[in-house]
Amino acid sequence: MVLTDVGAACRGGAQGYWLRFVEGVSGVPQGVIKKLTDRGFGFISADGGDIFFHHSSLVGATFEQLHEGQSVEYEVEEEGGGRRGGKGPRAGSVRPL
Repeated sequence: MVLTDVGAACRGGAQGYWLRFVEGVSGVPQGVIKKLTDRGFGFISADGGDIFFHHSSLVGATFEQLHEGQSVEYEVEEEGGGRRGGKGPRAGSVRPL
């Protein structure tokens, strides 16, 4: 694994958090769960900022089995319209490591 960015301060009101991005040998993005909500979604710290994920994108785990600080790998999906109105990329096929 290659650690590409440790210690870069998060921007946008995410005080007290640090960005961490790890890219595995296979080239699949990996990151660390930064925040989980009680509404079934969370955020992964990734290169260039945080990326949203929904519990329906989990593979091999339930939302309740995740914890903040846990390493995961994921695929980046460009989000379409819907309720969020296409607010950028989101993580799909999120798998705990």
